[in-house]
Amino acid sequence: MNGAVEQLSLLEQSRAEEPGVADVEHVRRIARGITSDLALVAPVDFEIVTSYQGIGVVQVTDIPWAGCLIEEAGELVIKLRESDGQRRRRFTWAHELAHTFFPGFWYQPNFRCSPPAAPTSRSAEVEVLCDLAAAELLFPVASFRGDLAGADLNIICVEELADRYLASLEATAHRVIDLSERPALMIVLEEMNKPADRADPIAEPQLRVSYAFGKGDWPYIPRWKSADPAGPLVSALAGEVLDQAADLSELTAHANTEVQMSAKLYPYRDDQGTLHRRVIAICR
Repeated sequence: MNGAVEQLSLLEQSRAEEPGVADVEHVRRIARGITSDLALVAPVDFEIVTSYQGIGVVQVTDIPWAGCLIEEAGELVIKLRESDGQRRRRFTWAHELAHTFFPGFWYQPNFRCSPPAAPTSRSAEVEVLCDLAAAELLFPVASFRGDLAGADLNIICVEELADRYLASLEATAHRVIDLSERPALMIVLEEMNKPADRADPIAEPQLRVSYAFGKGDWPYIPRWKSADPAGPLVSALAGEVLDQAADLSELTAHANTEVQMSAKLYPYRDDQGTLHRRVIAICR
């Protein structure tokens, strides 16, 4: 790859070959083509992908954003934030690699921010597509489906796959849900106040829904919905590892939504060092 030579980007080539296909599918196909060409398996060696995409240098350094892809002295450089953990950096690395799929990446610096900056609609679309491609690169579909085949869809399965692919729990859970042949739902909750209560000095934080992601016909799980203090999710917040029959009616208006729920406490610290008490639940 040479910055002095004008050529079609991988996305432009894919669009020209199949003009009726949405960019989501083009990006997915490009990423899967790379994982297939390089026969990538867990844990993916991103040094190989970096070389394949014509990037000269990867630096782990002190930067304020999660990562960036820039041109320096005539070569492409990926920079990753040194204060992030290895698994977070690996997703960022894959995300920056995905920017090489798009037109103009050589000339336009690309930054992955956390928390996200206020983007234009076009940059937001590209960032979403780069996250999709990052998942494809981090969890090669053939390898991951093989590991998932016959596995129990529970939180321990997610832990084992996260360790195998050197990925975060949430990114791994997303991939499990996305590639599962069975309907499944992930719910991420944190002990926090809802926005309307954040200025109230006496408001007590509760275990609330941060977001939910599912495959199949699942009821709507509203953000900020609080878990039942007597329910299984609060038991998980207290440290209990769950894998049991449960009812989602504590989080949704749909009555008698019975599931098999697996949930566990996964605390983490944010970029400012603040401890967050998080529960991840897998339902099937």
